[in-house]
Amino acid sequence: MDSREAALVEAGDLLIPIQEGMIERSHILGEIGEVLVRSAPGRKSSEDITLFKSVEVGIQDAAAASLAYTKAKEAGLGTEISLG
Repeated sequence: MDSREAALVEAGDLLIPIQEGMIERSHILGEIGEVLVRSAPGRKSSEDITLFKSVEVGIQDAAAASLAYTKAKEAGLGTEISLG
């Protein structure tokens, strides 16, 4: 998940199984950023199940859009349009 805090507040498809006892909060081993910097475990084998839950964290979306825009501009890709 991109944000454990946000997911545990707004992600019904995660909250409902927790409320019904199907899974526990302890099953959440980390956020995607933690896995990327190796402060949380990733998959250890092809038998492991990984679930990524995105809850649309705005600052991450803005950072990704900025990087995509910069890289496209550097490569001379895309079409610039006026929104105003």
